[in-house]
Amino acid sequence: MRELTEAEIEAVWGGAASVDPENWPAFMETESGVRLTARQVQCLAWVAAGKTTPTIATILELSPASVDTYVAAACRRLGVQSRTEAACLATKAALLKP
Repeated sequence: MRELTEAEIEAVWGGAASVDPENWPAFMETESGVRLTARQVQCLAWVAAGKTTPTIATILELSPASVDTYVAAACRRLGVQSRTEAACLATKAALLKP
């Protein structure tokens, strides 16, 4: 799955474009309408599994700074203060499989 640009994501959400089913996970949404990108969900899944930022970075072939950025963005979108809260909320919203 290739990473979608923010413009592509907004075009799909606005109804101006469609998305290849291969890329649909980039549009994870909670019942309250909070949208997370596929990378944010991937990072939170590893947080929920108890992995550290450096370990997640290695697994996903990202820099630790990128992992922190994805997790921080997910926290902002979910309205929580910590990565643990974000992982719990995402699990509860069925964005992550326990």
